[in-house]
Amino acid sequence: MRARGCAMPHGRPTKAASDHREGRQSPVRQGAQRPARRWRERRAPQCPAGGDARRAGAGAPAVGLTASLASATITAGALAVSASLASTAIGEYAITELPQLGRCVKVTTPKTGEWVGNHCQLHSATTEGEYEFKQGPGANNTFEASLDAFVEGNPVVLRTANAANKINCTDGLTEPEAGTNEYTGAKSLKEKLILQGCALASTHQSCTTEPGVPSRDTEITFNAEGTLGFTVRPKAGWDLVGIADEVICGKPLEANPVLIDKLSGSVIAAVNPLARMTPVSILAYRAEAGTGKQIPEKFAHEPQDVLRSTFETLPPSTTSTEQVALIGKETLENQEELEVKTRCLDSVTKTPCT
Repeated sequence: MRARGCAMPHGRPTKAASDHREGRQSPVRQGAQRPARRWRERRAPQCPAGGDARRAGAGAPAVGLTASLASATITAGALAVSASLASTAIGEYAITELPQLGRCVKVTTPKTGEWVGNHCQLHSATTEGEYEFKQGPGANNTFEASLDAFVEGNPVVLRTANAANKINCTDGLTEPEAGTNEYTGAKSLKEKLILQGCALASTHQSCTTEPGVPSRDTEITFNAEGTLGFTVRPKAGWDLVGIADEVICGKPLEANPVLIDKLSGSVIAAVNPLARMTPVSILAYRAEAGTGKQIPEKFAHEPQDVLRSTFETLPPSTTSTEQVALIGKETLENQEELEVKTRCLDSVTKTPCT
């Protein structure tokens, strides 16, 4: 991970990103192990006590037909509940409730899968496909991310229609922390994104969400939850919701007044690639030129969902409220290959699934 406050040269691709762009198969697809990550591996689920008891008593004499039948009944019931829970986890959403994040995997027994083709877009009503779509992430549900400008050498920007309130940042990244930077379901994620090297473009005053902490003097931190949805079907995006941060630009006794930026709301980024398994996802935060209008501002058929800032200068005290746009490209490196599924068509008629 790059050091705080230090810019990583723009355009310097990660290994996963390079493989993705050059068409090389990822280590996950080839079966090789990924390099060790910063996060601790999740512990394997513990076996139920009943399982250990069965193994321990494998060579013990029978204690009666009634006890054996009771044990078998309990075991069968437990397996049925387990299978039911597994089915619920895999099928949380109907196949028509798109878009969905998940894994398109080949079935072990030929012609028993629900999907035809390795993109899991064509549905086999007779379950004669070669693939299954498992909704949501697997055990390796975390990701690392970096945020850079679209053009090398340019800043990542928080911009409004008022140029005096524009904030430029060198770049951004995620930081390992328990319970953050992970996919939590087929339509959800959690992320802690830190913008680095941030300052007001007009006065060059440093901007931070943690005033008084020298090591974070130019950092703006977003804690958000993400929701997957359609922007313009079949294009999809992630909506980072629940952003609520106070950004302080400048310090008392400086020549320019302190600017307080109370930032709140949501920001939507288009996600690519779609409809194929990949270890890398790209989120594009775009805006209308010269304004604070985010592109897009909402999901299809949903109300406007944007970032807004209430600005206050001290002294003298003046306030204003404006729409804010985040501009930059976020690269998510997943711990496993995942697919954003956006289509469901009948494998025979090629009509939308019902």
